[in-house]
Amino acid sequence: MSIILHHLNASRSFRILWLLEEINQPYELKNYFRDKTTNLAPQELKNIHPLGKSPVIELDGKVIVESGAIVEILIEKFAPQLMPAKDSDSYFDYLQ
Repeated sequence: MSIILHHLNASRSFRILWLLEEINQPYELKNYFRDKTTNLAPQELKNIHPLGKSPVIELDGKVIVESGAIVEILIEKFAPQLMPAKDSDSYFDYLQ
């Protein structure tokens, strides 16, 4: 499986970077830096996601946005042992 993490400085993508390291999942990192005047994402990231939001991953060619969704997908695919059973008392805490 091929993962590309589009990482924007000063964004929530640090969460995804940390998770990928913790689960020892190989990935390619593409760094983007905010405009020093506007603090907005560069056009290169907007070419991946029209709003220039981060985190964004590409998983086998599919673009996935939103940190919560990315965390869920990565854990379910690569580290299911970290996720409690959906009918357990701890599942709601896990989701939060």
